[in-house]
Amino acid sequence: MAAQDRDSKKRKHGGSATYRNVTTNIEKMKAQLRSQNKLAYISGYHANRMVIVSGHAHALVLIRHASLKDVVALHHNAKNSNSISIGN
Repeated sequence: MAAQDRDSKKRKHGGSATYRNVTTNIEKMKAQLRSQNKLAYISGYHANRMVIVSGHAHALVLIRHASLKDVVALHHNAKNSNSISIGN
């Protein structure tokens, strides 16, 4: 049943990415990424959106005015500060 719900939510939003039901709070997630030396900065505004960020250090991720669930992944080696902005 859970797999069926997951697939229906994926279709509802029209995305091809795998839907993830994440309940971990953001502070725990940040601490985990810090321990992996992968989190440089996360800023959230209007945070109805669950954000998962993974990647290398020296990455800047800014999320604002968010109302949907998103997964953000930085897979590149970042020697300089990189920036990703999601939302309005």
